[in-house]
Amino acid sequence: MMNCNQNPKQIRIHCATPADIPAWLTLVLSVAAEFPGFQLEEYKAALEENIARNSALFAEIDGAMAGVLLFSYENRELLFLAVLPKYRRFGVASALISRMLLKLPAGDVTLTTFCEEDKNGEAARALYQKFGFVPAEICREFDYPAQRFVLPEAKRTAELQTGGEGA
Repeated sequence: MMNCNQNPKQIRIHCATPADIPAWLTLVLSVAAEFPGFQLEEYKAALEENIARNSALFAEIDGAMAGVLLFSYENRELLFLAVLPKYRRFGVASALISRMLLKLPAGDVTLTTFCEEDKNGEAARALYQKFGFVPAEICREFDYPAQRFVLPEAKRTAELQTGGEGA
């Protein structure tokens, strides 16, 4: 098991295929309690649609699926991001977001995450802000308070050039 002093050898990002669905769902089910309103059947249908559209990415470390990300080309939106706890703080989420940003067409990018007052979202909000996403309107997703974040195109271009380390 990886500990805080170990760094993974290499993070590899892949587009998911139907063959990746079992490992993907195993990962997601292991962290599903962290996602209010998670519904397996709806999620599985969305995963299959995103795989067909080449908008389902996963991170691999030493042959294991470490993190997953779904996004929308059409809406330029990050839809879902999860990393297994043992691989957090090793750059997995950053690698997934960076790859997504490279694949998306030009324009602002959006996502929805936890509100500022929600302790469950502290790490996610910090990560998104590191990439230049800025808080926008408060909303509800899956009957849970949430907040939209926007990465303006100008900041997005700067972040792609610096790898999420700030302009």
